[in-house]
Amino acid sequence: MRRARLTPIGHPHRRALVGVAALAILVGACGDDRPPTGPDGGARDGDVTGTVALVKTGAPVANAIVALIQGGRVLQATPTDEAGHFAFDRVPPGAYTVHLTGLELTGEDPLFTSFEPRSQAVTRSTESIHVYFGGEGIVPARVTGFVTCRGAPVAGARVRVVGGAVDTTVVTTEQGRYGSPDLAAGAYAVYLEAAPPCGYPTPFQAGRVKTGQLLRLDFDGGG
Repeated sequence: MRRARLTPIGHPHRRALVGVAALAILVGACGDDRPPTGPDGGARDGDVTGTVALVKTGAPVANAIVALIQGGRVLQATPTDEAGHFAFDRVPPGAYTVHLTGLELTGEDPLFTSFEPRSQAVTRSTESIHVYFGGEGIVPARVTGFVTCRGAPVAGARVRVVGGAVDTTVVTTEQGRYGSPDLAAGAYAVYLEAAPPCGYPTPFQAGRVKTGQLLRLDFDGGG
């Protein structure tokens, strides 16, 4: 049997082995301040998390749908939980868009609550990211006006308001005033459908309303 031969302490090879071992111990003791890396030397995958809540009260918004998008393609989508939280796990480093949608599933009326912006651009490098979407109360838009005949109010006139998902008819009051229900921002057409014969030159009007705006469109005949 061949015996292993011991290398003397003073031998150059033995001194090299001892030096390498000492260096390894020293590096391990000092630690490594470099960011964590994956097997290929790149940054590790991390999480993109977030919260959807109302700004004024802090109340969480459950059942909203949040999508993780890259290059115009939806990579993941998830609903918010009862605490308004959502999470995308093991997201590789890169640039993404986090988009909030599905608010009709939350019980929050878009006529009264606005989440802006709905999309947020994020870049994940070495750390996980937390995104916040805050909803704020808004005053809905409305269309209102008066129906008159030679300046006198016309009661009981039928006025139709059409636009978006709205197609409704309202009746003027004793003061000749009509008012639409709460509206989302957008374009609307208003028709004077039924009124006493008074020679209305413009029984049709149209306009665009913004959030919180009161748009007045009057009809006066017999002039």
